[in-house]
Amino acid sequence: MQLEQLLLAHGQGLHRSEIARRLGVHRSTAARYVTELGSFLPITEDDKGLVGINRASYLSNIRLTIHESLSLYLASLLMADRMDRFNPHAASA
Repeated sequence: MQLEQLLLAHGQGLHRSEIARRLGVHRSTAARYVTELGSFLPITEDDKGLVGINRASYLSNIRLTIHESLSLYLASLLMADRMDRFNPHAASA
């Protein structure tokens, strides 16, 4: 999770050595972390060696309480009901 947050905070990407320094681990450990995270997230590495997250295909997970979830659900129902045009995003939410 630390690596994911680090890469999200640095949109331009980071070198593996910089990742290792910021996480306080050896470069080979950072390389393993990047490889492992790549199986779960859309990790990119450019020709300059900058590692980053492809934000176009990145899906973030949010954690909501039951009350927050219910509030969002009711708000989207109200919005879908009151709009003059059909909004498929609000309806599917």
